[in-house]
Amino acid sequence: MGRPSVRGLRLRLPYPSRRVRFLSIAAALLVAITIAAILFVPPSGPSAPITIDGSFGDWSSVPMFDAATVAFDANVSIARYASLLDHDSLYLFASMKGGTLGDATGYDGVDFLIDADGNASTGFAFAGIGADSVIEVFGGNHSVAGARLYSFPADSEVNWSRRQPGASVQAASSAGGLEVKVSTYDLDRFDASGFRVMVYADDFLGASSRSLAALSPSEGAILLDIRSLTPVVGTGTTPLLEIRARALGITQSSTWQVSNFRFNRTAGLTLSLSAESVNLTQGRPEDTIIVSVSAPGFFSGDVVDVTVLGATGAVPVFVHGSAVRAYVTAPASQIKIDGLFADWTSRDVPDTDPKAVRDPDLDIVRYGAATSNGTAFFHVHVAGTMLGGGIPERLLKTPVYAGNGSSGGTTILPRRTGEDILLVFLDANISDSRGFAIGGIFADYLIEIRGQGGLITSKSVSMWSNGWIHQTGITVAAEKDQADIEGSLLVASLNNTRIVIESTDWASGGDVTIPVAAPSFAAPHQVVMAPSSFVPPRINTFAGSTLYLKGANTINPADCLGAKGLSITPGTGMGTSVILTTGLFACFFSDLAAPETVPAGDWSASLDLSTVTNPTSLTVAFGKTNGDGSGLSPICSGTLTTNGGNNQPFSCPSGPVVIGNNQRIRLRLDFAGGDLITLFFDGDSPAADSSVTVPIPEFGDLGFPSLGAMIVVGVIVSRRRRRKDED
Repeated sequence: MGRPSVRGLRLRLPYPSRRVRFLSIAAALLVAITIAAILFVPPSGPSAPITIDGSFGDWSSVPMFDAATVAFDANVSIARYASLLDHDSLYLFASMKGGTLGDATGYDGVDFLIDADGNASTGFAFAGIGADSVIEVFGGNHSVAGARLYSFPADSEVNWSRRQPGASVQAASSAGGLEVKVSTYDLDRFDASGFRVMVYADDFLGASSRSLAALSPSEGAILLDIRSLTPVVGTGTTPLLEIRARALGITQSSTWQVSNFRFNRTAGLTLSLSAESVNLTQGRPEDTIIVSVSAPGFFSGDVVDVTVLGATGAVPVFVHGSAVRAYVTAPASQIKIDGLFADWTSRDVPDTDPKAVRDPDLDIVRYGAATSNGTAFFHVHVAGTMLGGGIPERLLKTPVYAGNGSSGGTTILPRRTGEDILLVFLDANISDSRGFAIGGIFADYLIEIRGQGGLITSKSVSMWSNGWIHQTGITVAAEKDQADIEGSLLVASLNNTRIVIESTDWASGGDVTIPVAAPSFAAPHQVVMAPSSFVPPRINTFAGSTLYLKGANTINPADCLGAKGLSITPGTGMGTSVILTTGLFACFFSDLAAPETVPAGDWSASLDLSTVTNPTSLTVAFGKTNGDGSGLSPICSGTLTTNGGNNQPFSCPSGPVVIGNNQRIRLRLDFAGGDLITLFFDGDSPAADSSVTVPIPEFGDLGFPSLGAMIVVGVIVSRRRRRKDED
């Protein structure tokens, strides 16, 4: 068809110009793009709750946990840790009691072990979880040098080398902490309702710390700390153990009830609890339950044990502590492999080391050996946790980097399982010079015990025949608790048996003893022990005494919730700690006192504190109270401003102080300003034995009775001489 016409006439219509056509096309495209943007581009969502920038103000509303083991290197001693799940992003935080990633010359490391599916039987087995992924962060001078994500196959068990590199993660740090962000799409088997996260910090030189409760979607947890009260129970009812329930991450409006405590116990043992349940709040985050037992029908020397399995709570409940064991009436008359160690008291010898052992879990403190009726026995006590184990990795600064693209330089040493290993070399017959030469003996047998997290994972025996040959038909008996282990082995021929003991780990570090003889015994020296029972604290006089800060106490006054103790008895082991920051304080009460007058003088303290960048001010106050902690009467106080460190001194003067019968001395520390700081106490190391000293009586206070006695003696002697002269 041609152009349109009117009544036979052709009507010509003008064509649009080229410019008009181009503008029309452009307009149509613009409209199409706009419509597509509206239809297919999702609207922007809310901003991320956490910015990964090394500044931690945006974590202020996130519940924090503070339950972790203590490392002697404060830069890897975990102070606080937290998690936040936001849509498809998991945010993680950790801070140290010193400076996070604070190694000035090498690297420190922090690992976030993520049990993505909440199933302890899948992934890498560590600290009660099955880690499906791990985020490794390392660095120094408070800066991140590298951050990497790895995943574990479901059947990894304890084999660290099974991990595979994964996606990138974001990480940033400063002295005050470390924060990490990872996409949940990069976490194998991730379950938003069931995941758990544990934290591990390491200086790669032997010092490490680990969390005691796992982070989870609940953003809170309850930790049950278990403590033995006595090694012997009587024929009646005897308090055996203490359960200290702690609320972690509890909010101001929450009340968490802990109830339905579950136990494993020796058959026939009867349990009774001081309370069937406790309620925890932010104002009272801790409470204690005493578990008493009665053992009818048991014989003297029998062993009974109780294990706390868990309890019911509003949030996940974790148990820290091993089985509690005790003898009935009195210890056994000879050495038995029963997980109780009083029968080694007179047999152990101290271990001496030419060079300090950095890892307390490998540092042998004392050990012993014995033989009887074709059986060899041994015992070992370490400074930390027996068979504590760790993550088998060590990072050293080098110019070369091996990794998946993160910044920084490192050489990763060979990996293996993170178990600790106890090796017992036994020279059964001193007259036989054949065997493996170690420490001056020729070992015929090698007992190897492996473990991690304080648990025995394997035991084996080998015999020497031009090399160690594993013996499948020989077994070793062994029992342990937190810091001790004992074992026995049937040996056909024993003649002046000697042993050497070595504690080691995946990196072949550790401690080796000198040989110790294993004398034959009939019945060992009887250790006099009596059943323990709760009796009122002993009455003390304190003038001139040094009182050590302790982790436990029997009172909890309203103005000093969470009160702790003061005792003339030093602490043991690694000790414990409290964090002091805005709004926090710590109170310590002595045992009940007898009436006395403490003379005028300086009341002093020696405090072991974490090191901080900016000075921290603490208000230190001494006082006396009634037996229940009420009725405070101030003695003296002052301000301690410090950058932290061991044995930080404080003193304040006071006139004479009259202490009445059944009163207590109180020490209170209040955070006044500056950096967050941690107080270490109740340990046996110089870095965790904080103490106070009560004024020492002057010479006049002590000397008058002696002076009077000397005058009397002088008069008597003078009279005798006079009489002799007169005669």
